[in-house]
Amino acid sequence: MPETVKASEPGPASPRIILLAVPVTWCEVSGERGQCHFGKAWLYVLALLVLTFIAFWPSYLSKLPVAKMAHHFHAASAVLWTVLAIVQSWTIHHDRISLHRKTGMAIFLLFPLFLVAGAWVIHVEATSLATGLNSAAGLSVSENVELAQFGFFDPLANLGYALLFWGGLKYRDKVHLHARSCWAQSCS
Repeated sequence: MPETVKASEPGPASPRIILLAVPVTWCEVSGERGQCHFGKAWLYVLALLVLTFIAFWPSYLSKLPVAKMAHHFHAASAVLWTVLAIVQSWTIHHDRISLHRKTGMAIFLLFPLFLVAGAWVIHVEATSLATGLNSAAGLSVSENVELAQFGFFDPLANLGYALLFWGGLKYRDKVHLHARSCWAQSCS
């Protein structure tokens, strides 16, 4: 199968909305039809997973025994979500449509788990920040600033993640929009 996927032609009930400009996607739009290449997206998501492990080595993976349970739950759900994105991308581009649809059902378990894990981390970090501010033996100033910054970013990230999830479901019949939403979810 070629790596070109024909995008659905927009109709009156489906406005042409470009959700995200995805760096691994090359799209050529001509008239009412477009061609999007997502055939190797699973390799990019796999590379992203490897980079994620490298990025989280100093702050989380090297300190697993002392990390909080909320962080373990969040990490596990994020890794499972990313693995699902790899499997989904690989299956659809290797003509395993039935397997793509079956494994896609896992989103209905993983999506709420990831959101709950994200909310739990926000709660744990907010509690740590409040404890650090109210006790002499609390966190350092730099740790408090770091926690406060994530306290602002994390709820926005969860909201963005939920919107991308909705986009992936809503546009599952429009390949280019569905693929962009799913790619962006795996990056968030």
